[in-house]
Amino acid sequence: MRLRSVSLAIATLLAATAPVHPRLNPWVTAPSPTAISQHEKPSEESGIKVLAEDRYSTQTTPFLAVVRDQGTYTELRKIVPALPVVLDDFFKQNVVVAAFMGQRSSAGYSIEFTRDARGLLHVVAKGPAKGSMTAAVITSPAKVVSIPEPRWYGLEADMFWKSAMSLYRVTRGNFSMIGGFAGRRADFGLTGDLLLMREGNLATFLFNLENADGSRDRHLKETITGVVKSSATTIPAMSPDALIEVPHSKLSANGKFTNQSKSLELTFKSHPLMIADGYSGEGWLEAEVVAGSKKVEGRP
Repeated sequence: MRLRSVSLAIATLLAATAPVHPRLNPWVTAPSPTAISQHEKPSEESGIKVLAEDRYSTQTTPFLAVVRDQGTYTELRKIVPALPVVLDDFFKQNVVVAAFMGQRSSAGYSIEFTRDARGLLHVVAKGPAKGSMTAAVITSPAKVVSIPEPRWYGLEADMFWKSAMSLYRVTRGNFSMIGGFAGRRADFGLTGDLLLMREGNLATFLFNLENADGSRDRHLKETITGVVKSSATTIPAMSPDALIEVPHSKLSANGKFTNQSKSLELTFKSHPLMIADGYSGEGWLEAEVVAGSKKVEGRP
């Protein structure tokens, strides 16, 4: 009888510690996949609300996405089918950020989102502690969160994702801003670079642009995801950062990849203004992939 009790205890312990098979560990979603409105409040003081999380996602390579429109979110749901449906007003007041670590060789990997004192959102890829014992099971951690737009101050991703991106350098570019009561206008060249990664019909851009005269009073430091169909790319909504004075509306961008994705052309244009004395702008850039940079190809 005692031997039987010990055997039962061991079996119970093994069941509790055994890795969960991917098919038995579907995406954990919060809230349930019913329609979400902009009026629903984040459950944490940081404003970070988890929409979905999984240790065994189908995404096998690292990828980041920052989504600010319904169309791009629809494409993201093709990668994460369990993401909740959102109503049309959701992106008026929310930004969605998705992080995928890709395939890992063991358990113990995770993704952490935090906010710093400035409000900047940080995403960090965490691995097993040095010397720790982990289950020998293939994992692919992923996490999707939303942030209230009024508290959105940008994203800072660690090198785990940046090292998987391709570097493009701006070769030519120009931007014009106009607005205010006096109709003030400013024209300036664009210089800088951007990091880029693609997955399926999605492309994520990490812009690091500034005024070409070196004054740095006009700049764009923004992470945003758009949709790519064939060679054409569209970013329906993004922040203009300091390219345009406040008050301003969002920017949209359209462009195309050429020369086997080694070249990129983009045009920018402000959304319609709702304020009489607000500022708007438009511009364009051309960029070339830096030699030796990672080759960028979307996977079907």
